[in-house]
Amino acid sequence: MTIESQEELIILGNELKKQQNIAAQEKNHTIKKEELSRTCEKLAEVQEKLKEKIQASQDKQEQSFNMKEKDSETKKIINEMEQLKEQFKVKDSALLKLEMEKFELSERLEESHDEVKTVAK
Repeated sequence: MTIESQEELIILGNELKKQQNIAAQEKNHTIKKEELSRTCEKLAEVQEKLKEKIQASQDKQEQSFNMKEKDSETKKIINEMEQLKEQFKVKDSALLKLEMEKFELSERLEESHDEVKTVAK
């Protein structure tokens, strides 16, 4: 083998190594690109799940607010009913007192009527 052939073989060997390095770099680049793509897909899935959880949380928050609002309205109605009950008791007591007075007056009127009958005889 001549020196020129040996030099040519060395050059070709170096060129082959360069091409192998480039191929390996391209392969690594492709692998990283695929990993990045899978990571992006996973990220998109996580974002979608997060959106769903946020929506569910907002729905629960709205339900909680509505329940608090209904609870507040119910308490207000209960208070109004208790006030009406107290007013009814007061009015019922006053009515009972008037009925008692009416009964007493009726008895006194009957007694007076009986006395008038007795005096008139």
